[in-house]
This record gives sequence, C-alpha cells and structure tokens, in this order.
Amino acid sequence: MSSKNRKKWKLTNTPPVNNIQKTILQIKPQEEILPQEVNNRFPEIGDEEESYRVDWLGTFEAASDLGLAQDKNSESEQKKDLPKKGEQQLEILKEPDERVDMNLRTAKVERVTKETKISLELNLDGTGEAVIDTGIGFLDHMLYAVAKHGFLDLKLKVQGDLIVDGHHTIEDTGIVLGQALKEALGEKKGIKRYGSCMLPMDETLVLCAVDFCGRPYLNFTAEFTTERLGYMETEMVREFFYAISYNAGMNLHLKVLDGKNNHHIAEALFKSFAKALDEAKTIDPRIEGVLSTKGVISL
Repeated sequence: MSSKNRKKWKLTNTPPVNNIQKTILQIKPQEEILPQEVNNRFPEIGDEEESYRVDWLGTFEAASDLGLAQDKNSESEQKKDLPKKGEQQLEILKEPDERVDMNLRTAKVERVTKETKISLELNLDGTGEAVIDTGIGFLDHMLYAVAKHGFLDLKLKVQGDLIVDGHHTIEDTGIVLGQALKEALGEKKGIKRYGSCMLPMDETLVLCAVDFCGRPYLNFTAEFTTERLGYMETEMVREFFYAISYNAGMNLHLKVLDGKNNHHIAEALFKSFAKALDEAKTIDPRIEGVLSTKGVISL
C-alpha cells in the first residue's frame, strides 16, 4: 500500500476519540459473585442450634453462573456452542452419590459387639470441636488432637471391656473412625486425595503420608521404650492406625524419624496423621470428578 493510500485508509477506518470514550463509559463492571458462608459445627455440640452444611458446591454454581454471564456478551457463535468447563464440573459433582445430600460430608456410625459399644458422629469440614469419652484418658487426649489439627468435628462415646484391657476399645474405635471417614468422603469427588506432614515435637520428628486410594495399607515404623502411656498400651498405637487404614480404604505411612520421649512420639504420630488427613480430604476446585486416571477411587 502506498503512503497516500495508507493515509487515506487510516482516516477512513480510525474511529473518532469521542466514540471510543463513549464506548468505554458504557462498559459496566461485572457484579461480584460470592459463595455462601459456611457453617460447620454439629448442632449437638453446645446450646446453639447451628447447621453444619458445607456449601462448597455453591462455589462451582457461582463459577458456572459467571461463565454463562460472560458467554452472553460474546459475539462468537462457535464459543456459545462449546461446553463450558464450569458447567461440566458442576454436572459431574451433581451425579448421584451414596449420601442423601452431597453438600454434607458427615457420617454417623454405631458399632455394638460383646466387647464394645461405640457411637460416633463426624463432620469432615468442622472447626475442631470434639466431645470424646473412650474410657482411656490418653486415647481421648490423642483423639482431641486429631480433631483439632484435622479440623474435624467429632462426637464419640465408647463403652468397652476395660476390665480385660484396652485392646478391644482402642481397636474398635479405630475401626469405627475409619468407617466414618469412608462414609463421609463418599465417592471422593473433588478431594486432593493425597496428604502429607512432617511434624516436629520437641526432640521428636514424625512423617505421615495419606492416600485415599481405596486400597488399604499401613506402613508403620515406630518404637516405644515403655509399655504404657497412662492407661493406654503403646503397642496399641499401631493397632489403632491399622484399623483406621483398613476400614477407611487408605494408604497410610507413619515413620518416626527421630525421638526419645514416648509421649512426644505418640502425640506426634497422631498430630501428623491429623494434618495429612486434613490436606487429603480438602476440596480442590480444579479437580473434576475424582483425582484418578481410572475415573474412580475405589478398590
């Protein structure tokens, strides 16, 4: 194009400055869409009648609505015909699940045998509030730590044959807690699935890694130099985590990397488990369906 023709084309096709300013002024800011507030406490805990709904699905609904609003402003018919990522993700999350309400990641489990009678209520998306009575003080102390550091709301009552020893009480508590985790997670849609924590406690250092893969396995490396911590046998620490891993359907690795004080070692094991569990159960909005190339997370 010659210089003369280029100048003529520029004068013909360049819109006036006033028109550009007028167009800019007509643009309205997008209204901010916020997810609903989350309230995660059990109504049974305390006197307040609170709902423990966890409306994380609303986040995806808001994201989908935002995407649809933006599409209406698009002039491309081709883009309008394409499926929206937010819509796809929302539809996947709305597929039927074993639970009545997918917004509630909760479970209630009871177990009655000739050796124990256990009632447990669990909310995965809690604030760490717990009411626990197993009849074994040290086990109560450890489970309070799991609830606090794992952000679980936990209500647990155990009646066991403590006149024999603590074995059945501790093992069956692990069984019920594992079953509750499995029930509350449902089909595990949207969860990170993996979690890990390297936790220090004074001279003690413990590593824990969790995978909610549906395949139970326990790798436990810890040594105690005393037979008991309070009224809890130290050999039962392993049995407790074994029961959880096999009933929740998780890979669970626990390793004591350093430590001398038996109380510190046991507490670090429980706290590191809580932190790894919290990470693994967390909902990640980037995950569509389940985090698996198989499309399912099960046995």
